[in-house]
Amino acid sequence: MPRKFAVLLTMLAAIGLGIGVSARAGKASGAEGLVAPYATKVGDLAALQIGSTLISLRAVDAPTSVHFDPSAKTVNVLIYGQRSSVEGAKEILEGVRAMLSKIAPQLKAQYGAEIDDTNVTLIYYNRNKDNAELLRREGGKYITP
Repeated sequence: MPRKFAVLLTMLAAIGLGIGVSARAGKASGAEGLVAPYATKVGDLAALQIGSTLISLRAVDAPTSVHFDPSAKTVNVLIYGQRSSVEGAKEILEGVRAMLSKIAPQLKAQYGAEIDDTNVTLIYYNRNKDNAELLRREGGKYITP
């Protein structure tokens, strides 16, 4: 992945996190929402670190977004790739799982949180088919829509 593209993805992820944060912050809207108080969750920090690691290690050859969903208590990894088969999508998701298993001990040491199949959802979207969901790994199982 070219460096400029990786930087762009990091910026978009940070903007996406900021939008989610201001939306969850509550009553303030517009520019005021950007300065509304918000208690950062460990899941937010883990999502940022996972996203940064995916980009820096070039673990995925497709645009990727990572965010924390506090209502579901999951870190969601969204991959927008060009694979058109379930097998191709599964290969990418397995690569992400392998990377997650390598950084999980660091996340546990740093934040005290376990990162595993119970609290990470991986979703692969096919960019060539209007970003239709192709495959999901949730609760330790692969699910096809």
